[in-house]
Amino acid sequence: MPNASSKAVRWTSPATGIAVLFFAIVGLISSIALIHSELEVLQDPEANLLCDVNPLIGCSSSLLSPQAHLLVIPNAAVGLMAFGALAALGAVLTFKGSLPRLVWWGMSAGVLAGVGFVVFFLHASVAVFRALCPYCMLTWVAVLALVPIILGGALASGSFGDRSISSGKTTLKYSWAIALVLYLIVVLVIVVTMSDKIGYLF
Repeated sequence: MPNASSKAVRWTSPATGIAVLFFAIVGLISSIALIHSELEVLQDPEANLLCDVNPLIGCSSSLLSPQAHLLVIPNAAVGLMAFGALAALGAVLTFKGSLPRLVWWGMSAGVLAGVGFVVFFLHASVAVFRALCPYCMLTWVAVLALVPIILGGALASGSFGDRSISSGKTTLKYSWAIALVLYLIVVLVIVVTMSDKIGYLF
């Protein structure tokens, strides 16, 4: 008899799948761009990177830092694997497939861990590097958008119990608003902590 945690719940949502797939692809693009930029710097420390736009927007100062290699390998490589897995799962949902509870639990844990990474790198960007990496910010956009989508999907699927289904559907319905609030919080932190650099540009 199959374990309850691994049993696929009978809930499919192509719209949720498309959203997960889209933002996972955004995350993949940003991860690939970060890896490419790091390889450029390793080959030529004086390389002119596309991500270095001005004193506020740039990535060269952070690419080879310890903060960018928390698990020894580049964080972008971890992102490549994580977003790749999410893209595959998003494709399953898009084509009306169902996911096991264990997978929904793992996706939920992963996206919450992603929020932790966003908070960590936001702090590093404004307090340590004093610069905003455009590719990193693209990753933040993807992760913060995926938070309400994946958590809402997990709840709506009944993976956390039948009582969570209604709240999950509500979360999915307003996922765009939740993501917008998260984006505004990030923007507010940047404006408050880097007002000097922002003012310098104008």
